[in-house]
Amino acid sequence: MASLKFEVRKETVEIKSSWVKEPVWVEQISLVREDGVELRRIGGGREKQAYFRYTDKDVCFEVTTSRYDADGHTETDTWVVLLGTALRKYSSLSKGRVTPAKAREIADNIEEALREWPLYPQEPPAQHVKFK
Repeated sequence: MASLKFEVRKETVEIKSSWVKEPVWVEQISLVREDGVELRRIGGGREKQAYFRYTDKDVCFEVTTSRYDADGHTETDTWVVLLGTALRKYSSLSKGRVTPAKAREIADNIEEALREWPLYPQEPPAQHVKFK
């Protein structure tokens, strides 16, 4: 059986804020597979972090990642994913527990998607994905 490939999707979404009167429109990028697995970039944060929403047939949660080294200035070829923190938060909010097998499946899906994530030409290609 051939493995499923991710498709890049771009969508313009409206971001509303209480401190800005006019809505802001931003482009969100997602990688989506036929089986319903989706990794959507939903924003960025301090310390060069990127926020993603992971979705599959069983779970949906947000996860924080980064591609910058400790000084926060140099982009690396490695995605660092704070998966443990995301799964603990999801488990406590959903009143359920993510099994080790499901956590491994999620990690495999996220790794596959991040290796295919579209990058700007000046960015180093993603060679590694590390989970914390």
